[in-house]
Amino acid sequence: MFENLPELVIRRDELSDRLNDPSLLADPARWQKTVKELNALTPVTDCFAAYEKARRELADCRALLEAERDEEMRALLKEEISAGEASVASL
Repeated sequence: MFENLPELVIRRDELSDRLNDPSLLADPARWQKTVKELNALTPVTDCFAAYEKARRELADCRALLEAERDEEMRALLKEEISAGEASVASL
């Protein structure tokens, strides 16, 4: 399911860079097509970026929990892990 998402991020970045090309502004049809495709990709790639960030943060919390000995900090990390799991699942 996620295998094509990195390619979509690359495509979004290409389209974004293309909007800085002055020749694109000279061709309204091409400009409109580029903006339309960029607008279609942006919500998906933004969600993927949020998902990846949430996964990294969850992994970091789990690693910290393994090393942490203070019970109060462990309780806080467990809460963070629970919230992180919910966030990853929702994304």
